[in-house]
Amino acid sequence: MVRYYTQIGLVPVLEVIGNRRMYTEKHLDYFRAIRTMSRTGRKLADIQQDLQQMNPDRIIKIGRQLQNYSSEMLLEKSEMEYYELHPELTLQISSSFDCQKKEKILNTIQNILDS
Repeated sequence: MVRYYTQIGLVPVLEVIGNRRMYTEKHLDYFRAIRTMSRTGRKLADIQQDLQQMNPDRIIKIGRQLQNYSSEMLLEKSEMEYYELHPELTLQISSSFDCQKKEKILNTIQNILDS
């Protein structure tokens, strides 16, 4: 299963030294997040898409807090969009939130950060 996840691009590319694959803590975070999300019934293609849009901190949180979430909570959280606007600022917005309002909010915050 680990090799399959690597082959389909669910986890970052592995470092190979000699004939050995080298897994880092980052890879373990991805594997934990994949396990957590798959237990909610999500398809691998959806998980892959979600992981590509998440920042590393979010991936770590999902993978490390499995015991704190029920399936319903994980599904609800997966319907959220995360915007890293600054290294110290990540904005979480529901996927169902009005697109025009979302754009206005993001632009306003970015203007404040740029000033």
